[in-house]
Amino acid sequence: MRTRLHDDGGNALVEFVWLAVVLMVPVVYLMLGVFDVQRASFGVTEAARQAGRTWVTSGCDQQRGDRAAALALADQHVTGMPIAWPACPRPGQERTVTVRSFVTLPGVGALLPAHRGGIEVSGSFVAVRDAFQPATPAP
Repeated sequence: MRTRLHDDGGNALVEFVWLAVVLMVPVVYLMLGVFDVQRASFGVTEAARQAGRTWVTSGCDQQRGDRAAALALADQHVTGMPIAWPACPRPGQERTVTVRSFVTLPGVGALLPAHRGGIEVSGSFVAVRDAFQPATPAP
């Protein structure tokens, strides 16, 4: 009969905690990254929508569109890139407004240079100018 050299009492708890930490840390990190990208995606989509609607209803006033986009992005705590405004549509025409943002993944942004530690997200909205608006904005 063989005798035990040491007692194994309590080792199962230590092994379970160690395994839980090893498995849960990557899962939590992945979830944080997915949530950040989803938040930014929602923010740029809503910013494009608000900017496009404001832009066409204000007679192609780009400053109003920029303010509307900035407000929608700030609501989601997202920073956006400048909007490249298309040419002002004539009444009844449509133009696509696109807003872009760069999401830095948590913990990676400090280790890697810009645009290598994250994901670029963009949102687009097709803005249709009302057919019964005047062709030039009113003063």
